[in-house]
Amino acid sequence: MEIEAKFTLLDAETLRRLQAIDHLAGFALSTGQVKQMRDTYLDTAGRLILAAGYACRRREQGDEILITLKGLGGAEGAVHRREELEVALPSDQPPTKWPAGPVRDRVLQLIGEAPLAPLIDLQQIRVVRLMSQGERLVAELSLDEVHLAVDEREQTYFELEAELAPQGAEDDLATIAACLQDEWGLEPEPRSKFERALAFLEQTAPSDGLLKPQEQVVLRQTATRDDMYGRRARALLALDEGATQAQAGASAGLSARTVRYWLARFRKRRLDIFPDRVLAAAQPAPSPEPAPPPEPEELPPPSEAQIVRPTPKKPPKKPPKKPGLEANDAMAEAARKTFYFHFQRMLYHEPGTRLGADIEELHDMRVATRRMRAAFRVFGDHLDTEQLKPVLKGLRRTGRVLGAVRDLDVFWEKTQHYLDTLPPAQQDGLAPLRQVWEAEREQARARMLVYLDSDRYAQFKEQFGEFLKMSDAGALPVFSEKGEPLPYRLRHVVPVAVHQRLAAVQA
Repeated sequence: MEIEAKFTLLDAETLRRLQAIDHLAGFALSTGQVKQMRDTYLDTAGRLILAAGYACRRREQGDEILITLKGLGGAEGAVHRREELEVALPSDQPPTKWPAGPVRDRVLQLIGEAPLAPLIDLQQIRVVRLMSQGERLVAELSLDEVHLAVDEREQTYFELEAELAPQGAEDDLATIAACLQDEWGLEPEPRSKFERALAFLEQTAPSDGLLKPQEQVVLRQTATRDDMYGRRARALLALDEGATQAQAGASAGLSARTVRYWLARFRKRRLDIFPDRVLAAAQPAPSPEPAPPPEPEELPPPSEAQIVRPTPKKPPKKPPKKPGLEANDAMAEAARKTFYFHFQRMLYHEPGTRLGADIEELHDMRVATRRMRAAFRVFGDHLDTEQLKPVLKGLRRTGRVLGAVRDLDVFWEKTQHYLDTLPPAQQDGLAPLRQVWEAEREQARARMLVYLDSDRYAQFKEQFGEFLKMSDAGALPVFSEKGEPLPYRLRHVVPVAVHQRLAAVQA
């Protein structure tokens, strides 16, 4: 996950002043290192990568070619949070010959057999300055002069980026951003360089239609649905092809008034008039089988340039299907196995929860936290609850944050089931409610992402992970204060506990 603050610099003078200062927001600045870079953004003819919410960048730095796959969006004011995957190449190669890893797998999943081609080029002169506090590296400050050229049109602009370092905290980034806004008068830049370049490209291309190319891709997929979202998409596609509002409504099964309403909403909100789950389902289907990697003998000996660079969040391995409990396990050991089983599931579904493309990922992550809390109730009498108090507190907090988003998903799923029972002409009746729901969900999701990126959540995972590595984690003595043996194995405790619970239910 890349976390950075981005600001627009109005002129070269501001750029030079920032290159010359020694301190910023109380942090020391290193001597600037100048880099010249050429970036080429790649996509298919149908812009399948863009339609899926990503940008694929090819960067030349000296003798190295770096491919970066970045998520789009995720900006809150000046701060951008984006998924970022990278791989280094020794030379230009098609995706099927890239080194095996997350970048190759994701790109092939998005484009199938379609070839990649250059979409737009930009060149930049970057001055990099490290921001530190004592021995702690807080952030990397980049001062960029960016040059774009399309046909006979050119554009040059200046930009500042402050990317959080592994030792930096989000409070540090907030301090830097506040200083740049309050003391330097800089304006936050909500767009990535790719989004700015794409806007420049589309200004140069003739376009009399309603829809942008990536919107056409998404709406063609959505138009195959047999519900109100499919009808809405078909109406927009008809308008894009030159139909009148009445003609678009007739072809989509909507009234002209309804078409007029959604056209006005679309001009203001673009694809945000569709819920996230519909947009996620409209992404291009992955190819049934990714192209096979080259045979080992066809690859040159691995070099450092071919090594996949580590990403901040390595996807966890697939969790086991069973916790592996045995009748002779001590209750504390059984608790540890149970916690570890569901803890692995929580971590496994975290990347999908962050991405937000499939709401079931959030559902499964939340289920894992709820089952761990239930396990605390089951095993609580056989564990040192004081030792586990910080972990349990973090588990409750995580469950609340996830639940705030998931509860809204469940609410709208039930509402959608109700809408599907109505005649088509009445299904848009709850559109104002949907707008309120979407706004609340986006706010809840933004809070969730802030929490998942926080030091508090990272500390909870670290504490719980260390606890689960100990074979006697949280174990209580197996003898009473009088020296009498206590039942402590699964086969001793579970039969009695089951009968007690059954008796309570039947009473």
